[in-house]
Amino acid sequence: ILGSLPVSTTYSAKTNAKAHKTTASDFPEPQGTPVLRLEPVERFVARNRTAFDIVYLDPPFDYPHKRDLLRRLSRSGCLHETTRVLIHAPSREALPEDEVGLVRTDQREYGGSTLTFFAPRSSS
Repeated sequence: ILGSLPVSTTYSAKTNAKAHKTTASDFPEPQGTPVLRLEPVERFVARNRTAFDIVYLDPPFDYPHKRDLLRRLSRSGCLHETTRVLIHAPSREALPEDEVGLVRTDQREYGGSTLTFFAPRSSS
């Protein structure tokens, strides 16, 4: 899920479209006209030219390309200097402290899940 504040546009890009059927009711009431897109996150990140304030990545736990996804995101048009990236992953899976263009700013564990926060390297 990628969003800007105030929330006027929300995008949903799936790593596995069969994993969860997303509907508009899955999102809070936006201000303005909402836009909902469902497509593979890799494709969205490659072609998107809109920078977001917050990028939340919640791939399936068995998705093996989380590091690559972070690298692609850091090179994309999805980020600006104050963007914050959050990724939800299993606690047993170590995510990098530092990824190309991103640096980890926080990490929180919730049972078997970890939420890791990143910022663009230039704003850390």
